[in-house]
Amino acid sequence: MLVELLRAEAPVSIDYAIRRLADAWGLRRTGHRITAAGRQAVSQAKRRGGIQIRGDFLWLEGQTLTQVRVPDPSEPLTRRDIEDIPPEEIDLTLTRLLEASAGAGGEQLISLAARVLGFDRTGGRIQAVLGTRMVALGRAQ
Repeated sequence: MLVELLRAEAPVSIDYAIRRLADAWGLRRTGHRITAAGRQAVSQAKRRGGIQIRGDFLWLEGQTLTQVRVPDPSEPLTRRDIEDIPPEEIDLTLTRLLEASAGAGGEQLISLAARVLGFDRTGGRIQAVLGTRMVALGRAQ
């Protein structure tokens, strides 16, 4: 099930994958035992090959990111928390927005990136993550 999830949605955070597995198993909450079972599934899938763990995210073996996943407002399952979006996808979003809107300032760029990634509001958590990625790209706010 984990590999099927990754084929459809990779890269995803480990926590997101565990929540999705719990949903598939018909479980409403992800307590300690469910989280442990999910992490065991991740370890087994990694040993079998075909997936990679990069930081806190699961990728298909050899996967490169070529597009940004834009959530469908009418489909709640396509929305992700900012912590569930890999830094590489955030970087790709920011880079493409910079290319498309030459001269966009830090606050404006953060707001645009947040909208692309499916956030209606740009709260402190989202600003912090996007600001950190801007710094990593050499585009300090």
